[in-house]
Amino acid sequence: LITGGLEDTTPPELISFEMPTYSIDFLDEEFADYFYADENTLYIDEIFAEIVDNQSGFYSWDSKQEDLQYNFNETISQKGGYYNYAIWTSPSGNEQFTVTFDPEDAEYSSDFPDEFYGSFSISKYSENGIWTLDSFYLTDNSGNQTVLSTEDLIELGIETELLITGGLEDTTPPELISF
Repeated sequence: LITGGLEDTTPPELISFEMPTYSIDFLDEEFADYFYADENTLYIDEIFAEIVDNQSGFYSWDSKQEDLQYNFNETISQKGGYYNYAIWTSPSGNEQFTVTFDPEDAEYSSDFPDEFYGSFSISKYSENGIWTLDSFYLTDNSGNQTVLSTEDLIELGIETELLITGGLEDTTPPELISF
């Protein structure tokens, strides 16, 4: 029996979500500075989300060692320890990438605890076409979770389409020849 604690049963709420662009053309020189050194992966940051929580707040890990010690939710640990993340899905539904959010991102620190900054990486071999913001996961320190679908996000007025063009599309999955 646990008594005397503060009860938090209200999940977090997404107020807004903005990306610096909703159209990526791998051939456009505008994106040349966004490639990693290997020039196969594009890195986009400065993605903003306003997420509010009524009481327990959001946890942010300072090191990978803490990731392993704080594992109350398997879904969270599978995403590298991020409580708040968005999943984009390719036109065929066979590819995904995740935008992860951290309230204490050192590069984009904020005086406002509800402001989260995120980033994602996408390969130049990704599928071309219109990608869909498939789901948005929000979890607070008490484990209260909100999962928003594409339809929920549209109702909130959030852009749910990202156009990917100019990539070297590799949509053929690997094949296991022997084991």
